[in-house]
Amino acid sequence: QSGEIFGVLKQLEEEMSGDLSSAQKLETERKAAFAELREAKTAQIREGEKLEEQKEDELATTDNTLAESKEDLEEEEKVLAENQEFLKNLESTCSTAESD
Repeated sequence: QSGEIFGVLKQLEEEMSGDLSSAQKLETERKAAFAELREAKTAQIREGEKLEEQKEDELATTDNTLAESKEDLEEEEKVLAENQEFLKNLESTCSTAESD
C-alpha cells in the first residue's frame, strides 16, 4: 500500500513539475511581451510629447504672426482713410478749379 502512495505522490510531483515548468515558460513569454509593449508605449509617449512641443511652438508663431498682421491691417486702414480723405479734397479742389 505504501508503494501505491509513493506512486501517486510521484505522479503528483511529475504533474506539478510539468505545471510549474509550463507556468514559468508562460510567465517568461508574458514578461517579454510586456517589456516589448512597454517600450512601444514609452516611444509613443515620447513622440506625443515631441509633437506637443512642436504644436506649441507652431501656435506661438501663429499667434505672433496674427498679432503682427492685425497691427499691419490697422496701419493700412489708417493709410487708406488718409488717402481717401486726400482724394476727396483733391476732387473738391479740382471741381472748384474747373468751376473758376
